[in-house]
Amino acid sequence: MHENYLAGLFLAISLFLLAKKYNMLDSPEFYFSILVAVTTYYIAFAFEHEKHIIIEIAGSAIFSVLGLLFLRKSMVVLACLIISHGIYDYFHLAFLNDSGTPVWWPEFCATFDIVFGSLLLMHIETMKKSRMNSDLK
Repeated sequence: MHENYLAGLFLAISLFLLAKKYNMLDSPEFYFSILVAVTTYYIAFAFEHEKHIIIEIAGSAIFSVLGLLFLRKSMVVLACLIISHGIYDYFHLAFLNDSGTPVWWPEFCATFDIVFGSLLLMHIETMKKSRMNSDLK
């Protein structure tokens, strides 16, 4: 059970560090790509139990449309959407317990989403402070 959380934590930190190394953290397109990726897994899982596929497509579409609306406006909102998907993950099995989703997935994905989105928010805040400091010089 704990390994699901640890795997999500490890992946979130690893992806964040790789994105930082390759200067991807200042790109709203990167944030949006991660958001779309994490929301579409449930669609793939839903093919096992087709009765939930429309619900999963709708859930993914909501996150994707919101992401598109804020793509050029707010990286903070994009990071918060990733975090909010983590909250969605956490409660997913309570509402759709026979959706084809592996029982370990919501724990793994919730941890990834919440940690990764939080790291993005911290990066955004660090960027703002850095810009303010350079403006003062």
